[in-house]
Amino acid sequence: GPEIPVEEPNADSRTKSKPLAAGELSLKGVLVDSLSGSDDWSMDQAGFYSLDLTQDAILSDGVRVTLSYGVLDQLLAAGSGLRITTEKGELIFPEQWIRNLSEDEKQSVVVVIAGRNEKDQEFSDDPSRVSGQLSITVTVGGRPMTEFDAPVRVVMPVQKEEIRNGQRVIACRYDEGTGTWVPLGGKADLDAGTITFRTAHFSDFAAFETVRSFADVTAAWAKEPVEVLASRGLISGTKEGVFDPSRTITRAEFTAIVVRSLYGKPATEKGTFSDVALDAWYADAVETAAALGIMSGMGKDRFAPLDSMTREQLATIAYRLVNQMQNKEPREEVEAYGFADQNAIAPYAVDGVNYLASKGIMIGSFGAFDPKANLTRQEAAVVLYRLLEYVGEI
Repeated sequence: GPEIPVEEPNADSRTKSKPLAAGELSLKGVLVDSLSGSDDWSMDQAGFYSLDLTQDAILSDGVRVTLSYGVLDQLLAAGSGLRITTEKGELIFPEQWIRNLSEDEKQSVVVVIAGRNEKDQEFSDDPSRVSGQLSITVTVGGRPMTEFDAPVRVVMPVQKEEIRNGQRVIACRYDEGTGTWVPLGGKADLDAGTITFRTAHFSDFAAFETVRSFADVTAAWAKEPVEVLASRGLISGTKEGVFDPSRTITRAEFTAIVVRSLYGKPATEKGTFSDVALDAWYADAVETAAALGIMSGMGKDRFAPLDSMTREQLATIAYRLVNQMQNKEPREEVEAYGFADQNAIAPYAVDGVNYLASKGIMIGSFGAFDPKANLTRQEAAVVLYRLLEYVGEI
């Protein structure tokens, strides 16, 4: 049967978790009105000004950092982003975020980074949670800022002794409106005891390790990739405990997995393709992939959502996904990989096939790529798993 739309990982238990109330926090105040004259400032390898407040919040719940407009101006003049490091977590503002802010406002910015590293009582009903709770609020000229265009990067401590497989761990943001935790992805570093993720919302954050497995995925090469992607909420089975690994994957199913792996906002467009019903479970994913330029349909307003996906189609989409994740334009020319059936690859797919083969993400078998063959659900999962590993997302 068709894939069931994926649930937010362990959504039932997450709705019971309530975030910290701001009034309960004890915060250490820090005023920053210049990029010089303080030992706390340094320039990191990425060319970001770094404000190290690691010692400031040890005896409190966090820090309240006030950045004067003059400091924002100095950062822009230096073409630099800003990194604020505290014991509770780290926040990295790209230059674009500061630029967007300065276009709208000429006011000071107050950043609060707070957290409780121990497990709160209210969280104890969720065994999948593997972090304390990190709360980030930003106010501009006294007004709270919750949503924005240029994502910021967050590094959050995790309880590494409770984690069994770091690739299964994702960060989530608490959605006040729905009372649920929304997946954001992220990459755990168990040596450092942290998870790094991007967000376009300021909110409350926590990390979770959900464990999902399927009795019918038995191939050694596919088992872990399928289970990691399922645990991260990217793929789901067709019914409880059944993945149907050998069935060919449809264009709709792969589109949904790709869009979930980006953790972005769904597109607002509707009705781009005449053969995608507005109420189909995959409609939002198809619209989002089309809006991002990752998928373009089959021509004549057709998307063919229920058609099986061919290897060359999948390679093309995967290549666009890599470029999307790395914020790059596709490279001019990718060297031919030299498959025995290189000439059978459609012109539109040649760059994608060559690129993925050169990175070991899709390698074909016995020297051939077999571009027109379909992929099974487990083969597609393995390709996406390798791709996410290659771009450093898992």
